[in-house]
Amino acid sequence: MKRQPEEIMSAEPAKERLRDAIDRLRSDIDRVEFWADALDRLAQPIPEYPANDRLSQHLLPTSRRKGH
Repeated sequence: MKRQPEEIMSAEPAKERLRDAIDRLRSDIDRVEFWADALDRLAQPIPEYPANDRLSQHLLPTSRRKGH
């Protein structure tokens, strides 16, 4: 069954709205993936950082760091 030109033209606004909705959905999915990755990285523990002798020369003695 072949569509009449009037039927095709009346479907165009709906097709455009559907395209727009799909584009917004893709953008939302990208944003969700970005934030999920960011939150996953932030949830990881901070790796240990061993101070070397050079750095420890600049640190306050333990008693002064605690406010004693």
